[in-house]
Amino acid sequence: MKVRLHALAAAIIVSLSLAPNAAGQRVDRPISEWPKPAEFPNEDKAAATEHFRKAREYAVGDLFADFTLRCITDPKYRQRVNAEQYNGIVTPAKVFDNFYYVGQMAVGSWALKTSDGIVLFDALNNETEAREIIVPGLTAVGLDPKAVKWVVLTHSHGDHYGGAPYFQKLGAKVISSDLDWKVMEAPARRPNATPAPTRDITIADDGQAMTFGDTEVTFYFTPGHTVGTLSTIFPVTDRGEKHLVGFYGGAGLPRTVEMKREQIASLVKWRAVTKEARVDAQIGTHPLNDESLERMEQLLYRRPQDPNPYVLGVDMYQNYLGVQEECVRFSLARDGLRE
Repeated sequence: MKVRLHALAAAIIVSLSLAPNAAGQRVDRPISEWPKPAEFPNEDKAAATEHFRKAREYAVGDLFADFTLRCITDPKYRQRVNAEQYNGIVTPAKVFDNFYYVGQMAVGSWALKTSDGIVLFDALNNETEAREIIVPGLTAVGLDPKAVKWVVLTHSHGDHYGGAPYFQKLGAKVISSDLDWKVMEAPARRPNATPAPTRDITIADDGQAMTFGDTEVTFYFTPGHTVGTLSTIFPVTDRGEKHLVGFYGGAGLPRTVEMKREQIASLVKWRAVTKEARVDAQIGTHPLNDESLERMEQLLYRRPQDPNPYVLGVDMYQNYLGVQEECVRFSLARDGLRE
């Protein structure tokens, strides 16, 4: 009996050692193969310290989460960011009186209701997600999917434009910048590339405004995340009170020095544009970028006297952009460079 018990215990130990842990990794994986923090052998420590400190000073209140993501987790512990941005279902939500979240956990999609139809911002990875996530999401928040007349693409990554062809088949027009149209069109010659939508509307000028029914959306070029990233400003209301959304089209940290410099220039420009316009509300392209998961939960239990968590205020919105800018400058200093 003792021999059998010892054999059973040994089998259990072996099976446990081969089982995945809570993160889905095998616990018998050699520690030498574990993901390691990124290293920065050329870091300009003095410059990096200066920009890290500035970013932290901007990160008051709830903006601390943006600081930790942009300055700490994303550049140094990328696997943690990837793990949080998994393909998963998120309950669709009414964020403002005329603005709704209909995306998923890894990547966002937003619906702006106007008097002449719906403007959809981004369309997820592919036609399946457009049909099985966005469409039911629109229905769940009381919108008619057939009312989607325009799809604005914030930038030319497949997880944002992949579902756009589905809405084109239903009659919607897709809007992008010329440079990002060219990026989307070029991969069609490569196998396994995300199929691109056909070119409909091209934003030609920085600061170009388009009117959709009773709502005007103003477009700006903010390269850095992609070569033709589009950022937008548009009005919303919250319980009847007017606010102005500043939707920066791609805040993800660039991986090359050239793109980091472009993003710094774009953020400097965007800060000036949004300050003059008095933008006071912030959303992002991924739930992780704007704490949408946490904010939508707050909306779910919001009392009449509670503020809308997406409304930062004019000054705090500028602080949010300050965090973004200084964290990119911090990353550049870690490369041993100054802008």
